[in-house]
Amino acid sequence: LQIAEQSRMHSNADLMVANRIEDASIKAWIGPINSNYQCVSRENLPASLLDAIEQIWKPQ
Repeated sequence: LQIAEQSRMHSNADLMVANRIEDASIKAWIGPINSNYQCVSRENLPASLLDAIEQIWKPQ
């Protein structure tokens, strides 16, 4: 996740979806959400990613 976060910061991205080779088919990590990365199942990845985008862009 450290490499994913460095890549996100380097590319000036708002969010990053990261995978690990050993479990990429079953889970992914989305972040930073409240300064942390959250582990989600691949099945829930689309909905979780949309939720994360909405959280970042919701009016304050």
